[in-house]
Amino acid sequence: MRVRVKVCGITRLEDALAVVRHGADAIGLVFYGPSARNVSISQAVEIANHIPAFVSVVGL
Repeated sequence: MRVRVKVCGITRLEDALAVVRHGADAIGLVFYGPSARNVSISQAVEIANHIPAFVSVVGL
């Protein structure tokens, strides 16, 4: 059985690409306003558009 890995709280495209390069199965984007890791919808779209199809993008 393979363990799946999700890295949450991604706020920058370069961080998203780095975790994908290192084998993450999913990235998490935070939309909760008070969070320090909050991203806007436009930031999320920019990040998600550069993520390979085999990596899940999850919104919290």
